[in-house]
Amino acid sequence: MQILNDRMTALAKVRMQHDQQSMDKMQDIEVEIQNVNKNLDKKVNMLQGKTQSISDKIKLYEVETVKLQKSFMQVENLSNQCTQMLDEVQTIPKTTFENLLQEPIHEQEQLIFETEQPINADLIKQPQNPVYDTQLKLPLSGSRVLIAGSSVLKGINPSKLKEYIDVHVHRGANVLDLYDDIRSMDLSSYNTMIIHVGGNDASSKMNIQQFVDIYQDIINYVRSQNCRAIVSGILPRIQCDVTEYDTILKQMCHHNDVKFISNYESFVYKDDHIAKSFCTIDGIHLNRYGTIKLLTNVNKIIKVFKGKPQQYHLNQQNRNRFQSSGHQYYTNNFRRSPVKPIYQSRSNMNTTESRRNFNHSGVNTKNVKDRNDLNMNSRDSWETIMR
Repeated sequence: MQILNDRMTALAKVRMQHDQQSMDKMQDIEVEIQNVNKNLDKKVNMLQGKTQSISDKIKLYEVETVKLQKSFMQVENLSNQCTQMLDEVQTIPKTTFENLLQEPIHEQEQLIFETEQPINADLIKQPQNPVYDTQLKLPLSGSRVLIAGSSVLKGINPSKLKEYIDVHVHRGANVLDLYDDIRSMDLSSYNTMIIHVGGNDASSKMNIQQFVDIYQDIINYVRSQNCRAIVSGILPRIQCDVTEYDTILKQMCHHNDVKFISNYESFVYKDDHIAKSFCTIDGIHLNRYGTIKLLTNVNKIIKVFKGKPQQYHLNQQNRNRFQSSGHQYYTNNFRRSPVKPIYQSRSNMNTTESRRNFNHSGVNTKNVKDRNDLNMNSRDSWETIMR
């Protein structure tokens, strides 16, 4: 019996050792599996990064391909017109030249003028800069207006606008994203497109030449669809200087004879700080009043409101623009070059009367922020003197 117990004990020990070895091997296998998974994740991330870069390059190649196609089309059109003009010259009957020798001089001049006029008219119609003036003279198609852009437009309520206004919002869009959207749209029902994009490109510090080139492609494509393009300027953003992008965008519009809506100055105080009451808490997107202000700027170019916009808050903001940044604002980490304000209040005029009033009231001229403060202090001082 004792021998049987000893053997069972020995078997149990062997079995326990066997189980322990199996568990150790399983743990080693799990560790190896985890290492394989980590390596796979790294390789997948690397492949995703390479795929994304390849996708971006493909998009840029598509943009360049569109440019080349347009250039080829322009060359082909010019070649066809030259061929047509040569055919017209060859089809002039020989009797015309024989009659020129027999008719009086003034009739010859008249005939020469009449034969050359169609050729000159065709030459005049050719754009001086075919890259920028594409499809300028085509009649506009459709009767609706499309406002397209990034999430800055998300606060627009189309029901408050005129019935012919449509709004397309692509949240987080840059110029290339919006270009892809526009190319996929049917623009046959629109005669005008208002484009608002560029803030995200400035925040991501996109190459400015690439930015303006893609913007130029958007305008050319919209015009090729017999639709007028209007560009809405970039709004100010915290921690980001958008003035360089906004300036070159304005220059491009001037070069292309495109309407440009200047928005920057409407959303900052005169010391270049962003007006907080127009923005949401992130300092980028617009609240209700900021949206109304943006649409008010658009309304100066093309009527979009059904009725009158709420002017009280906007007038208050315009008054605040001439005050210092002691009011609510978002701090920027950049400064633009100082611009001399057009408006100059009476408190800044160096007159004897103003000095007399300030001497009696005891007010320091440098601390006066508003003309109303000056008038009130002057009135109080004169009342004190009259007593």
